[in-house]
Amino acid sequence: VVVYANQTNGDSDGVVGTVSGTSISFGSIVQFEAAIASPLTAAYDASADKTLVVYGDAGNSDYGTSVVASVSGTSISFTSPSVFETYQPGLVKSVYDATAQQTFIAYQDYSASYIPVGQAISISGTTATFSAKTTLVSGTPSPFNLGYDPDNGKSVFVFQEYTPSTVGKASVISFGDLPLTTGTKYYVTT
Repeated sequence: VVVYANQTNGDSDGVVGTVSGTSISFGSIVQFEAAIASPLTAAYDASADKTLVVYGDAGNSDYGTSVVASVSGTSISFTSPSVFETYQPGLVKSVYDATAQQTFIAYQDYSASYIPVGQAISISGTTATFSAKTTLVSGTPSPFNLGYDPDNGKSVFVFQEYTPSTVGKASVISFGDLPLTTGTKYYVTT
């Protein structure tokens, strides 16, 4: 599944790509948002067999919005957009946690001095349910990203910390009883 903001048409679309050897072919393009989606991220939920798309909706005050994509063959369809935050989410990242069978998103909270927050999302049918927000780290680290360790069955939040010094750090995300929590922040070294 490929989702993108179509700058030419001023909308946002999705399409299914099918890989054969070293070639790829695409199905029909389907609009999921009538405005530009930015920032934009997507993650495939293997337990629900759906793709969660999270973005800022330029056509609705940049509010944090989500849609759920369903794929059948080379066709794709989307649910109607649903607002999960009434402000723009900055620098959105997502990862699917196979152990928790949930998708985790991290984004800058524009209503709280750009502090990165996280939410866990469960999909049932085509309905996405968001957990309460959790602050991932104090301050305004940027950039940051998410990853999943299949060997240990854990998701990791990696970020650049500016205080007290500009260093890379990482912490393990624990789902358990929501809201989710993050563990000790460890220095990232090479």
